[in-house]
Amino acid sequence: MITRRVFFITFLLFFIFIAPAGAVMEFKEEHVKSFNLSAPDDLCFSGFLAANLPGDSNNTYTLDAYGKIYNFNINCSKHWGWWTYDLKLRHPNGTIESKSIEKFAPLATDYDIHFQYYYMEGDNVFDIDIYTALVPLSATFESDMPSKYYIDKFSYMAGSSTAFFDLTIYASTDEEFKDQSNQSLGRIFSHAADEVFSWAWENVLSFVEKIPGIGPQFATALIISTSLISEIFFYFNLFFIEYLETTILTIEFFIMTYTIRNTRAYRDPIRYSMLLVKHTVENHIAVFEFIIDKSTLAVTLVMRIISAVAAAINAIKP
Repeated sequence: MITRRVFFITFLLFFIFIAPAGAVMEFKEEHVKSFNLSAPDDLCFSGFLAANLPGDSNNTYTLDAYGKIYNFNINCSKHWGWWTYDLKLRHPNGTIESKSIEKFAPLATDYDIHFQYYYMEGDNVFDIDIYTALVPLSATFESDMPSKYYIDKFSYMAGSSTAFFDLTIYASTDEEFKDQSNQSLGRIFSHAADEVFSWAWENVLSFVEKIPGIGPQFATALIISTSLISEIFFYFNLFFIEYLETTILTIEFFIMTYTIRNTRAYRDPIRYSMLLVKHTVENHIAVFEFIIDKSTLAVTLVMRIISAVAAAINAIKP
């Protein structure tokens, strides 16, 4: 029993601590032709993704690196399966750089612009990905840009296109931006794990919905269960990760107040002190067991969901 509980606790701590590691804020807009955003307080913009752009579209961006203004243009033309990209950059000092790249991709349906690419994103294999950076102006169809070029942070980003696109802007703290600039493997792997889990879960729900008879109901039950699990982990992260000191002080206040109020006063100060210590320890153990029980509940739900999906798959095997 002790071994099982230790396993659950270890699994829980790994799950919780790995999630904040890739906790970069994302601002998303779908099917837009323009955007105009300033970085929130204590955050900076570290890059963006403009996705699902069709061929023969022109894109213009204004990027403010805390007083240094860059004007960046990416124009795309498509002809007989050849995709040509003409890039033009005006530096803050007025210097102009230009670059062109070309790729033969007759099966491609659209293209994505990754500006200062770092985090791993799910992607469509039938589109073209362009990875760009400013200092120096660079563009490639490979995703190794950050390891070769200077990464800058921005306080303001604006852009427009002649076609509709889906936008994701990445905002990070100074610490997260430093990890991005240094190519932190920990953040890469944690974000990759999160993306893989999201992709896998979507495929699980899609598969479950196709089970004859109970598919839609089973999928709904899974969604409700995962919502409950998400809430448990959200509040656990809120109270014990983001506001740990406040949580500890609050718990200690209530424990001490409850202990003093419910400990019978004795004339013998030594006996009274011993009872206070005993009840304080007991109350701490009770709070700790409550936290562990709720955490174990969340992990158990995860295990049961996995078992239920596995059982459903086995049941419909020919």
